[in-house]
Amino acid sequence: MPYVYSYINQLKQFKENMEQLSEADKGYLAGLLDGEGSIGLYFVPNRQGITIMSRLTIVNNNDKYLIDYVANLIGKDVGRTFLYKATQKLTGISGWHVKISHRAFIEVFLSYIYPYLIAKKDRAMNLLRFLELRKGRFHQPYTEEELNLVELSKKGNYIMGKAIKR
Repeated sequence: MPYVYSYINQLKQFKENMEQLSEADKGYLAGLLDGEGSIGLYFVPNRQGITIMSRLTIVNNNDKYLIDYVANLIGKDVGRTFLYKATQKLTGISGWHVKISHRAFIEVFLSYIYPYLIAKKDRAMNLLRFLELRKGRFHQPYTEEELNLVELSKKGNYIMGKAIKR
């Protein structure tokens, strides 16, 4: 049970950090996510078949000062927020990333910056919808709507949650 209490306390601290952000900071984080971040749902194979993972990268950049600034804004020592350096396989270029990996933390983050998003607003809406559908159903089979949200996430073409017909 210590893990559960730690998790609950970390989530509470993360919410408090997000509540304390100024409107300018929320807009800044949304702008970074729109421009340099990613929001997605991904199929990941496992022993039972597949799992759908939700991922949110706020910023992916070579400027360590910027990365530290963002990590400190949201609380880099709180919860499922990760700050790490990675090298792209294709280019060999190293960059720093700020990621949020756990569904509850992603939901909190997006709920605070959603009004400020522009380019990735629909992706955020789809991810929030997926998280809403999965509440209380963590080990249950995926519904058709949940699978469709993953497909939309893979396509990346949205107009208010609906795939663009081309």
